[in-house]
Amino acid sequence: MNALPIKPSRHDVYDFISPDSGTKDCALGKNVLITGAGSGIGQHTAIHFARAGATKVVLAGRNVTDLEETKATIEAEYPKCQVLCVPTDITDREQVANLIQKAGKLDILINNAGSTGHIAPLVETDFDKWWSAFDINIRGTYMVTVEFLKQLNGGQGVVLNVSSRSSYVTIPHMSAYQISKGALNRLTEFVDKGYSAQGVVAIAFHPGGVQGTKVADAAPEFLRKTFKDTPALPASTALYLTLPRAKFLSGRYISAQWDMEELETHRERIIKEDLLKMRVLGIDDQI
Repeated sequence: MNALPIKPSRHDVYDFISPDSGTKDCALGKNVLITGAGSGIGQHTAIHFARAGATKVVLAGRNVTDLEETKATIEAEYPKCQVLCVPTDITDREQVANLIQKAGKLDILINNAGSTGHIAPLVETDFDKWWSAFDINIRGTYMVTVEFLKQLNGGQGVVLNVSSRSSYVTIPHMSAYQISKGALNRLTEFVDKGYSAQGVVAIAFHPGGVQGTKVADAAPEFLRKTFKDTPALPASTALYLTLPRAKFLSGRYISAQWDMEELETHRERIIKEDLLKMRVLGIDDQI
């Protein structure tokens, strides 16, 4: 199978996905929930959705101070947007239930909260620290997603899972992060498979190598120098992925570093060959 002829070429927001042009007003009338919204990619994504006209933005995260700072920024710049802070540990079932109850009606869920787990050779990892990546990246994301789908009550919605290029490459000592992100891509497929008929779109996306994030800080030294993307890139990409024109990407993995306009030119092939999904190379064994 020939790979799609598309390479990472974007490192900052561009017109096709910008909230000032290509995605302008795309969130009008929408209620959005963002986990891990206190800083970094989550914070910028929340601001971008407010900028794109969201009616309500719900901020979830463990650091109350960070959430309040994000809220203050949005309210100062976009006073028409209702902002709700709900401090939440997404690995706690009761806190997740409380989050969804307080959030009220939702249209879009952005699962941004994540953990690298323990970065070390397998035999040197601490079990609890290693497993924390799965508690947050999978268990927590699963619980928030399930509650989000329930509240849709059979209606339409969008689930965006912040995945990683690490989900399909193998970098020494990053097993917890990479395995859990691979599982996140598969979870995205299951949301699409089970709920696309009611109008749910589910997409996993690599946010790029964003400077100043916890992932960037935790990455091995040789990787840190590759983190050159702005947080506006994944934030604007998330806006684009909620557009009806991006529906063909449901159940799939994409990278914010790809040019979305260029990606659309491969729409027919992506659908026909069912590309951008996790599979075992070398076999054709579909159920």
